[in-house]
Amino acid sequence: MNIVMHPITLQNIVNADPILIQAYNTNHSFQEELEYYLRLQPDGWFFALHDATPIGVGGVVNYGPFAYIGLIAVSPTVQRQGVGKLLMEYLLHWLAERDCLSARLVATNSGAKLYSKIGFIQDDTTAAYRLEYPIEPYAQTAKEPVFPLRADDVEELVAFDKPIFGANRRLVLSSYLKDLPARCFVTRNHDGHITGYIVAQQDGLGPWSAQTPSEAKTLLTHALSLPFEYPIGVRIHTTHSAAVAMLSRYGFSERRVFKHMYHGSKEPLQQKEQLYALASAAIG
Repeated sequence: MNIVMHPITLQNIVNADPILIQAYNTNHSFQEELEYYLRLQPDGWFFALHDATPIGVGGVVNYGPFAYIGLIAVSPTVQRQGVGKLLMEYLLHWLAERDCLSARLVATNSGAKLYSKIGFIQDDTTAAYRLEYPIEPYAQTAKEPVFPLRADDVEELVAFDKPIFGANRRLVLSSYLKDLPARCFVTRNHDGHITGYIVAQQDGLGPWSAQTPSEAKTLLTHALSLPFEYPIGVRIHTTHSAAVAMLSRYGFSERRVFKHMYHGSKEPLQQKEQLYALASAAIG
């Protein structure tokens, strides 16, 4: 097939939803999620077009040292015809032109087979956990106090998060504070410095990082005291045994396991023992 890549914009984004819904076999709309990713990386999301018709979708969020590739989808009628491979190769070339030589992604088993053929290597697994309903009422009773995240905290938060995540994600953290100002929280030590944070999205938790399990637990119980659209989803690295145990304790159950893969350099390394939840599968 003659395939060309074309940027996704707010004007044509509506054409992406049918592809994503069919490819991921769900009734859930991706438009709001994709609109958010376009805000983070307006030039990094693309359609694969055949005869001017969108048949594939995918994109990247470039953090500088590495990027996350996400929402790769191909219309079921043209799957296994090389469209996904062309899309992935295009995204890797797009990143290389911007001096980003490392890409990461979260893959299903079937997707991982394709990605491994173009040089991706598995370095971990991630799991989707879900809380169907609260198992007990939560109140803020922990010893460590929790504070709302404020606009003047962002620079300190970015400095705290950077060595844990492995890159500066100021835009991601700032966007959550802008969109969810009453659902972003931090813990602090006796000197007033940030020691952890959590974003309580309307139907999920993350990003979520903390220096110690105690601080992570404090943030979790505080977040769970908020109203949610159940079920609540969380994505974590399965090698983080403390996070797995904590989620299980609070009633979350594992729903599905994915392969975490990288292409190019693995550096910089993340401090996964302090990374309790991803923001999403598409952006890390």
